Amino acid sequence: MQRIESHSSAAPILTLSRIFCSNSSKTPTRTSVPLLIYNLTLFVAYSAILTLRFLEGYASSQFTVNNVVIYLHLICYIAVFLSNVISNWVYSKKYHSNLIRLEIFDHNLDSLGVVLNRKKTRRLFNVWFWAALVLFLYVAAVDCVIDLFFTSNASMIAWLSIYVPVTINYFVVFTMVFNFYLLNDRYTRLKTCLDKVLTQDSSITIKQFTNFYLELTHISDSIVGHFSSQIATMFLLVFMVVTSNLYIFLKHPLKVFEYVFHGNFLLMHLAEMVLVIFAAYWTILKAEEVVKASPRLLTKSSESKNTFSEQLKCYLLINENRPEMRVFGMFSLNPSTLLSMGASIVSYLIILIQFTENKKNVQYGPMRATQNRFR
Repeated sequence: MQRIESHSSAAPILTLSRIFCSNSSKTPTRTSVPLLIYNLTLFVAYSAILTLRFLEGYASSQFTVNNVVIYLHLICYIAVFLSNVISNWVYSKKYHSNLIRLEIFDHNLDSLGVVLNRKKTRRLFNVWFWAALVLFLYVAAVDCVIDLFFTSNASMIAWLSIYVPVTINYFVVFTMVFNFYLLNDRYTRLKTCLDKVLTQDSSITIKQFTNFYLELTHISDSIVGHFSSQIATMFLLVFMVVTSNLYIFLKHPLKVFEYVFHGNFLLMHLAEMVLVIFAAYWTILKAEEVVKASPRLLTKSSESKNTFSEQLKCYLLINENRPEMRVFGMFSLNPSTLLSMGASIVSYLIILIQFTENKKNVQYGPMRATQNRFR
């Protein structure tokens, strides 16, 4: 069974997905036993962390909002972790298969003279990864320092119970965004192939171009399906974090270090959501360039009825098979999703402000409240 070579443009992203437990496949038909053990070990370790956190007992503390919201925060973080485990178990082989299909796709386009700049892709991956890593380490280090030196009754178990799922979620988001970049680059090259077809370049036929387009569209939707559970739980987590933090900012005065903590965490989660949506939307727009140019196929002069039939078939297939980028078939990854989430956040923020008891003295944010609650 074919594997992705180390020099491949998809090799770094496959390695990253294995490190952060979103892929345990050895090939599209086999699971890697060491990777499976690694994932099971992490699952057992996180289960132990959660157990220790509950066993720490319940200390009297002051809450940001009611207990239901505090429990929902903890459930969201657990859901983020479990979504990665489930996706890995169900879709990892399929994801590996899609990356190999991309490699075959690249090889076929290379043979037509539309060559992928693999060095540029690897360079971009390295630059983006180190930038993302530095940003994450900053947020994690600041929160750890605040926990240890400015927050009473803080514990490393509480910190780990939050940052194990947050770390995995953060780098899975990076994996998703870079996958969208890879797809975007392929649609750019596919547009070049369409230009060759329109100029009657003999190196590519209409049938070849049609097959390339259908294959890339199928790969795009399949990759989004692989990450659907992570995207859904991430959006749920972002909704809870943003709503609760905005409530704190609006209703209660905070110390400087609390503003730093809340601001860092809020911006990190918002950046994850915005990057995923706009990376997917950017890919859709690039695919739409191919779709919008497809009517020109019908204006191309044809020597026979068969040639015109091929042109018409290609045009119809392109228009009927556009990449959807839908999460579980419920919503598409486009800016309208941001508007919907913004409206929901504002609505529930108003409900929180109206129905939360004014007598509660709030000092801690949703993360800190969750940590205190389960001590």
